[in-house]
Amino acid sequence: METTPRDKGKIGTTVPDKTDINMTTANVPQSADTATDSSTTSPEPARQTALPSLPGKKRAQPALRHVRSALSAWARASSRARSLALGPRSFPWTAPSWPSSVDRPPSESHTGVNFNTGWSRKYPARVARAATMDWIIKPAAAVLATPEVIGLDKLALARGPFIFAANHSSHFDTPLLLTSLPPEIRHRCVVAAASDYFFDRRWKGFLSAAVLGAIPLERERVDRSSARAACELLASGWHLVIFPEGTRSVDGWAQEFRGGAAYLSRRTGCPVVPVHVKGTRAMLAKDSRRLRPGRTRVTFGPALHCLESEDARRFAKRIEAGVAVLADEVSTDWWSALRRSASGETPDLRGPQTSPWRRAWLLEEHHDGRHPEWLR
Repeated sequence: METTPRDKGKIGTTVPDKTDINMTTANVPQSADTATDSSTTSPEPARQTALPSLPGKKRAQPALRHVRSALSAWARASSRARSLALGPRSFPWTAPSWPSSVDRPPSESHTGVNFNTGWSRKYPARVARAATMDWIIKPAAAVLATPEVIGLDKLALARGPFIFAANHSSHFDTPLLLTSLPPEIRHRCVVAAASDYFFDRRWKGFLSAAVLGAIPLERERVDRSSARAACELLASGWHLVIFPEGTRSVDGWAQEFRGGAAYLSRRTGCPVVPVHVKGTRAMLAKDSRRLRPGRTRVTFGPALHCLESEDARRFAKRIEAGVAVLADEVSTDWWSALRRSASGETPDLRGPQTSPWRRAWLLEEHHDGRHPEWLR
């Protein structure tokens, strides 16, 4: 040890030399606890181990570390606040558990016959549908289908509301028939559509109700809810378009008319107007996805009333015969069809019961106005 001139005269004051410090430190052995404490108390070696200096990369700045710690603290605080706001994940915050010994009730369906279409008859929806029908669908039908409408003057001979019962061979039948009606009837008319086809999904039901004013109707069986809804609409002054066949024709010939239109007419007292639509199958047949331009014809017949002695089945046959007379009139002329109807020789709307190729051949002759032997 050496004494400096400044420390001379001070008793017990000495300054150790660097060599002495190094020798002292080297000669004193350190225990495991002492080594641990020294590594803990000296932050420099640990910091160098955690953040080694790599060539071409800079160490993380202290400000960036503070930002990271602040973000993690904010995430923990927000998660804690969310858990406190929502509370424990149990009833009433979540659905209650259902006992395994008790059967669950069936869930309520909002499609099919249960689809709600009341909104489509509100004033805003009616205005939007009228604008779409008059400014878009009607001009498009006039260009694509070139319709010829006959027999609208017969509607003035009866008192509505009317049930329009037509043959069905194409998806184009509905817009063509609606655009052929007078505006005062078209803007207050609903279409009975198959609940299992047009209302099996919510988006299909929404489009059908918004554009065409469709209501769901069960076609396989008589459903009280759908029949009651149709009767209420007829009683409130709405007209109804229905296709008694229940589905589109497969080969061009009509199918047997079901009793839906006859049942509604018998229950409400509304007259049934038979309608025959020709030419739509050539434009858009069943299972076809291509719409072809063509010429069509829509013929309205005289209104039919259900007699007191008739049930729904007998009246359905009379409605089918009325459409068959209109089809015969389209194929030939009005006078010839009237004579055959008076003598009971009107051709069957369902065609002959023979092989498919012969039915297709006879259908062409029937549409051309040439009646084979079985039609006479």
